Amino acid sequence: MGRRKLLSNRERQALFAIPTDEESLIRHYTLSMADLFEIQLRRRPYNQIGFAISFRAIRSAKPLRRPLRRVRYSIFPPISQV
Repeated sequence: MGRRKLLSNRERQALFAIPTDEESLIRHYTLSMADLFEIQLRRRPYNQIGFAISFRAIRSAKPLRRPLRRVRYSIFPPISQV
């Protein structure tokens, strides 16, 4: 079975692209003291930088401008067929 695309290439780029201008980088990737505490508390030293980048990337993700298309089929049969 082929894979269906839920996002167009433009939507995927807008949602997951990391900003390149200095102002956006500062706004989206500056960690607060609470963020730093969480990272130090919950991650080992060799894993902290990767977690920090993922943490800020998820927080700065932009919402989609349109809702995702609904899946028109289910893996479960209708109740009438059970």
